[in-house]
Amino acid sequence: MKTVERDIIVIGASAGGSNAIPGLIGQLPSDIPAAIFVVMHFDSSIEHNYLEKLIRKSGFSRCRMAKDGDIIEYGWVYIAPPDHHLLLRHDKMMVVRGPKENGFRPSIDMLFRSAAAHFDGQVVGVLLTGMLDDGTAGLGAIQRSGGLAVVQDPKDAEYPDMPEHAIAHNQIRYVQTIEKMGALLLELISEPSEQIRVPIDVQREANIAERIVTNIDKTSELGAQIPFSCPDCGGSLWEIPDESGNRFRCHTGHAYSEDGLIRKQSKALEESLWVALRMLEERKHLLKKFVLQLETSNRKSASALYHERLDEIEKHITQIRGVLNSDEIYSGLKSSLTS
Repeated sequence: MKTVERDIIVIGASAGGSNAIPGLIGQLPSDIPAAIFVVMHFDSSIEHNYLEKLIRKSGFSRCRMAKDGDIIEYGWVYIAPPDHHLLLRHDKMMVVRGPKENGFRPSIDMLFRSAAAHFDGQVVGVLLTGMLDDGTAGLGAIQRSGGLAVVQDPKDAEYPDMPEHAIAHNQIRYVQTIEKMGALLLELISEPSEQIRVPIDVQREANIAERIVTNIDKTSELGAQIPFSCPDCGGSLWEIPDESGNRFRCHTGHAYSEDGLIRKQSKALEESLWVALRMLEERKHLLKKFVLQLETSNRKSASALYHERLDEIEKHITQIRGVLNSDEIYSGLKSSLTS
């Protein structure tokens, strides 16, 4: 079996990453024999090169925003631009505005999966602080392809959700604090790894992200079609069995974890209910106006029908408000998806 160097480090973070990422990269030497790729979930209002400035301030100067078609060089840190996915393909990078994964662009899972598909045992995946579960499936893909996974100790993380999800759904060997993680990474990349065959599902999903494969036939090879629609585009969804937890994907490219799909559907349902509530309130107001006009003109018998309709509308309004003010939307969708 062929031996390869561990020279690709992929790092993902969300909330709290503006502290954790510079804190980690600042520990690494500028001549590190590896290329480092970073995805952080940005707020759209944040300055474009905000994270680049923080990393340079930490002492690591060879840092820049990734550009589509850039050649991969050792000793450099490449950052996914806001609202763009960062993908790896052999010796080059892809920076694209493809479909969101779990509602995120850039997506940690997409970077991790593309690294696993093209660099197998060369990859060390690092997941840091953040909310929700982006990165869990990507770490699983890295490990299944021969790479290593490192997760920030949840007790050390400013936001422990992402590390906790990764640990709960993957067999994570390396759980470390930011303070000690730099030394751990240098130790891991100094050890050679054996190159293995990348699982076909990892390759297929990476191809979808790269827009090489977008047809229904290829997507259906990943899993079974389910009776749910993609909440982003309305297309059919396929359920993908995964050691890190079942996931869902449409052939357009949108992808979700189980919780991610429930959150997205819950949001869409909530928005629809608010629209329905607004329309009912407007209808109630209009009917009240008709009733007042009829009663003013001494046509009270004719207004009785409108009173009945008002009572029905009021019942519907009360029911919808009750659902919106409870956890019923999320829990109901969760039970239907998991049953």
